[in-house]
Amino acid sequence: MRAALLTGLVLVAFASPALAKGETKKITIAGDTLASPIVITDPAILGHFNVWTGPGTGGTVHGVEWKATEGFVVASTTPVGPAQGLVRYEVTFLVDRQDRDGHDMAYVVFYEYDAKAGRGYVYFPGRNDSQWRTNVFLIVRDIEGRWYPASRAWQDVVTPLIK
Repeated sequence: MRAALLTGLVLVAFASPALAKGETKKITIAGDTLASPIVITDPAILGHFNVWTGPGTGGTVHGVEWKATEGFVVASTTPVGPAQGLVRYEVTFLVDRQDRDGHDMAYVVFYEYDAKAGRGYVYFPGRNDSQWRTNVFLIVRDIEGRWYPASRAWQDVVTPLIK
C-alpha cells in the first residue's frame, strides 16, 4: 500500500509540471507529398504528445534532480544525422497558450521518415530557423538545432497517416 502511494506521488510530481503548462489542442502535419495537411484532434492521441514533456523538462523530486532525455516525440537526446533525400514534414502542435495579442501559439518540429530503415527523425528548429523564437518562448529544451531519433509512439501514430 505504501509503495503504491509513493509511486503515485512520484508520478504526479513528474506529470504536474507538464500539466501546469498546458495541453496540446491539435497536431497538424504538412508536407509536399500530402494532398492536404493531416489534422489530429483525438484527445487520446494528443495526450501522448504534450509539448511540455520530454527533453528539456525536469525538476527536483524529494531533493533528487531529474532531466528527461526521451519523450514528447523523440527516443533520445543523442543527435543523429538524418538520411539524405527524405520527405520532410512540418509538424505543428497547437497548444492552449496565447501570445500577447491573443493568438493561439504553436510549437513546431520537422519530421522525416526513412521507410527503408523503418526509422523516423525529428528536428527541433535552431536559432537560425523561423520557428525557433516561438518554440523557445514556450519551452527551451537545450537540444534545438539538431536531429534526433523519433520515438516509437510518434512513429506509430504518424507513419500510417503519411503513407
